Amino acid sequence: MGEQSNLQELKDLQQAYIRTFASEHGQKVLADLTKKYSFQDKTTFSSLPYDMSYNEGQRTVFLYIQNLMKRDLKALEERDAS
Repeated sequence: MGEQSNLQELKDLQQAYIRTFASEHGQKVLADLTKKYSFQDKTTFSSLPYDMSYNEGQRTVFLYIQNLMKRDLKALEERDAS
């Protein structure tokens, strides 16, 4: 029962992120985050280790948002059911 409620919580959270970022304002925010923090088209490398850690932290948050919205929860549910 605990796994089912965790999966439902994850589904609810995913839907909240999708609804938030699907709105017109959410799209603007996501585009701004993509531009500033995604590091998709540039490296996070810095000769200063704290700067590089900071950059990776920003990248991780951006990737979390992006991946949560794309995650296939149905496949997770089916895997847990078998």
